[in-house]
This record gives sequence, C-alpha cells and structure tokens, in this order.
Amino acid sequence: QTSEAEAKEDGQEAAEEQEVSGSADIVMLFGGDVYFSDHVLNAYDKAGGIHGVLDEGIRAEIGKADIFMVNQEFPFTQRGTAAADKQFTFRLPESRMHMMQEMGVDIVTLANNHILDFGPDGLLDSREALDQAGILWVGGGKDFDEASALKTIIVGQKTIGFLGTSRVYMDTSWAAGDSHPGVFSTYDTTLPVKAIQEARDACDYLV
Repeated sequence: QTSEAEAKEDGQEAAEEQEVSGSADIVMLFGGDVYFSDHVLNAYDKAGGIHGVLDEGIRAEIGKADIFMVNQEFPFTQRGTAAADKQFTFRLPESRMHMMQEMGVDIVTLANNHILDFGPDGLLDSREALDQAGILWVGGGKDFDEASALKTIIVGQKTIGFLGTSRVYMDTSWAAGDSHPGVFSTYDTTLPVKAIQEARDACDYLV
C-alpha cells in the first residue's frame, strides 16, 4: 500500500524526471551549401514559388524544425568586382532574398569560400539584406568582432547558440580583421577556441 506522502513524492520525482528529459524535443535542421543557380531560378520562376525547387517532403521536414540553418554559398549583392583568378564567382541580387524566406531559413553562416566572391561589398550587402529579411547570420561581418559574434535563438526554455568559422577561402585578406570585413578564420585555432569557451556560458547548446 502506498501512503499519500509516498505517492506525492513519486509524483514529484516523475515530474522532475520529465522536466530533465524534456517533454518536447528541439529539432534543428541543417542544409549544406545553398546557391540559387540559373537552373534553380528558372524552376522557381516557372512554378511561381519555392515548390518548384523543393519538393513536398523536404518542405515538410523544414516545417517540422524549430531551427533551419544553411550555408549561404554566395553574396546577396549587385556591387563589387568578381574575384580575380577564381573559376566560379557567385552572387544574386537582394531582390531574390524572398526565396530564402520561402525556404524557411532561420539562420545562415557566411563563413565560406564564396561570400567574398565580389569583395567586401558583397559581404556587407548580404548582412544588410539578411537583417531586413529577419534571417540571422554568423561567420562573417564588417570586422572581426562582428564575424566572430555569437548569435542565439531561444526555443522553449533553452538558448541555442551559433558560431560560424571557415578555413576554406581564397586569400588571407578574406579573414576578418580589426578594421576590415571578412570571415571568421580558423587557420589559427586560438581565437575560435576562445569564442567557443566564451559562448558556452551564454547558451544551453552551441552549434
């Protein structure tokens, strides 16, 4: 026979266990390199929406996710000059940002080998366009502090932190510095490790 006090204690323990294990999962979905090539743009325009590019199954998976993150493998810009001696240089006008929104993208990393295909202008224009679209970004910026900054998203009662870094880019000038735009470089791991250590105190989970 279980006393009322024991039953109450068992109930409290069960509630605490449920709270620890979590009554609801946090679902994070990650896509790889995203670039809207002419083929993709034509498919989108022909269909009149993102359903011309992403099938129903993929869109359903994105819809289930609390956070959807991709690698933006191009700048949103109409400015700048194509990088010299580079076989492929990518860019799209800011007017195509709505495609990222229709995809359901919540956050992107700019730390890659194409974000500076059209120089600092492309990177700077991208961050402004993303801000206007309400999409978070990490891994690049107007200077080192911005490129290495932690961004956070709260899901339920948990804070998810994001950093973006890269050691794949065309020239040392692509690495963000104290007074020039670029990506958060990991060729020297000292600063990325420091950023990770500092970020852990500011979030429950770190990506």
